Amino acid sequence: MKKIILFLSLAILPLTIFAKPIEVKEKAVKAFLQYQMAGSDQELMGQIQKLKDSGFSEKGLTDGVVLNGGCGFAGCFYTFLVSTTFNSVGPNTQTASVSAIVRASTLFEKGEVKKVLTEKDLAILLDY
Repeated sequence: MKKIILFLSLAILPLTIFAKPIEVKEKAVKAFLQYQMAGSDQELMGQIQKLKDSGFSEKGLTDGVVLNGGCGFAGCFYTFLVSTTFNSVGPNTQTASVSAIVRASTLFEKGEVKKVLTEKDLAILLDY
């Protein structure tokens, strides 16, 4: 029994010791991009359509930053703010974004979009 516990401990330990937020961030970014492509969230699709109607026709980068997280015996979990930028076209370009809170971990293959930030949420973040 002790050998089984030791084996399981050694098998799971690398997940917690060597896991890095950057590796999990890729899962969070991918989850948000897939969420956008699914087109099922009315808030998100409305924001994207409003941006396109306002001249932000070029989709830019999608990236994320860690908001919080932690590691335990069974793996690491992180919460990210993930944003996709949209750019206007012309000589005086502008950039706007849509964003979401996404949870991802070392244990699960996919991240999960927890909340799409509303225009009001984004205004609060940008009011610095």
